[in-house]
Amino acid sequence: MKLHDTSVRQVTDPESVSRYTNDESSAFRGEASAVFLPSSSREVEEVVREAAREGTAVTLSGAGTSITGARVPDGGIVLATDRLRDIRAVPGLPERADAWSEVSSADACIRLCKGERRALVPAGLRLCELDELLSPHDLLYPPDPTEMTAMIGGTIATNASGARSYRYGATRRWVEALLVVTATGTAAWISRGEYVARDGRLELPSAFPQRSVDLPSLPLPHTKNAAGLRLTADVDLVDLIVGSEGILAVVVAALVRLVPRPTPLMQIAAFFDAPDDALACADGTREDPDVLSIEYFDASALDFIRHEYPQTPRAASCVMFELTYDPAGGSSPHPQDGFLERWIGRVGEASATGDWAAAGEQLEMMKAFRHALPEQVNRWVAQRVGKLGTDMAVPAAAFPRMWRRYEEVRSAGIASVLFGHLGEYHLHLNFLPENEEELSRARELYRDLARTAVELGGTISAEHGVGKKKLADEAGVLQPYLSFMYGEVGLCSIQQTKAAFDPGWLLNPGTMVPRLPQPQPRVIL
Repeated sequence: MKLHDTSVRQVTDPESVSRYTNDESSAFRGEASAVFLPSSSREVEEVVREAAREGTAVTLSGAGTSITGARVPDGGIVLATDRLRDIRAVPGLPERADAWSEVSSADACIRLCKGERRALVPAGLRLCELDELLSPHDLLYPPDPTEMTAMIGGTIATNASGARSYRYGATRRWVEALLVVTATGTAAWISRGEYVARDGRLELPSAFPQRSVDLPSLPLPHTKNAAGLRLTADVDLVDLIVGSEGILAVVVAALVRLVPRPTPLMQIAAFFDAPDDALACADGTREDPDVLSIEYFDASALDFIRHEYPQTPRAASCVMFELTYDPAGGSSPHPQDGFLERWIGRVGEASATGDWAAAGEQLEMMKAFRHALPEQVNRWVAQRVGKLGTDMAVPAAAFPRMWRRYEEVRSAGIASVLFGHLGEYHLHLNFLPENEEELSRARELYRDLARTAVELGGTISAEHGVGKKKLADEAGVLQPYLSFMYGEVGLCSIQQTKAAFDPGWLLNPGTMVPRLPQPQPRVIL
């Protein structure tokens, strides 16, 4: 597909296109004829409208930080949001936001209403860049995925979350309105509360292919969740599009809520000789209003971190707390008397064998310590056959049983690390197989864990989405990963919903669910 007489930037040389045909997982490889990089909502409309006219598949691409293959194209074109960075290129701003203050950097611009703690942000802005723009105003956009180079549009598409979602919740909670371009190439602002389903019937803006759609319902887990569409009888259209992984519409901009920036901060890492002591320590702090996040690392994870931080204690596990505190006074970076001592006492009473504490300038070191694990693991697997990483979460009451399953599958002898967001009972078990035989066995164990998480009322994907992931069933047949949570009936419900929003099946085909079978012509003999 080519656009003529247009200002939309197009990339067609194979080397440049190839940068948009994979993601951080390194597990997916795709192909595309061209990459289009619009810089305004009008240009997004132009690209999608032409693709719809020609019947060309459009794969949406953000920063490429995904690990599920959602942005990996299987032919067609890529629509990349890299240049959607200036809110002034967005028409029809909601809630009189055209009168809000412009806050800009050298090549990006948002609109900010400090009094209402709201901001209008373009889809191509990275989280770290938004944070830099908000910091001088002492405001924070709370969703905190581990990868702060992710773009706003991608985090909305996956309902992304991270460590601080323990306190703040996932992305969906903070989105008030969206500017989307529909599968027919028409832009529309949708605001929370404006389009809400009634008994499963959802009225839609005129920009969408249908004016209303009957929505099936899916049984949602009682945990944080990024698997499948949010299909309920009373779903808000904003909530349906958040987490839809780009299969319903293109997110161009968003109106998001903000909170006062939580400063100052402190992090405490407590080390334990017994995992049960670490879990008990975490449980004893869950009701504390000072806690922003509770992270966990097992002994194997600490071994990997020790390559970069040799001073890391040799322990069975570590729990890391992120805390807010009241300063001692003035410009002091230190907490009021007794705060640190109280927390050190708490972890000591929980049988911690050692602890680290960091505040002020030392926080960067502790943050680097946290991020050293995935970096070291990725270096290790690069010389082997890859890794398999879970993204499952279960309700609090079911976590002890999920924990036992983690212990059981690890007894198979395949190297692994267990870490993640203990605050929300959402841990990542990364299998690190040495060879193809172990990789095959790891896939079976991965499937068993997915089955267990669903049986316990949890989710197979708490923060990453499902993208184009597939997993073999017990018969060895590859299935869409989402089928392990919702089965064929659930997949069909999502397929029917997508078909109503995108009749030509153009947006992110192959993501989340396979395409509905094409009706076969009747043959009369």
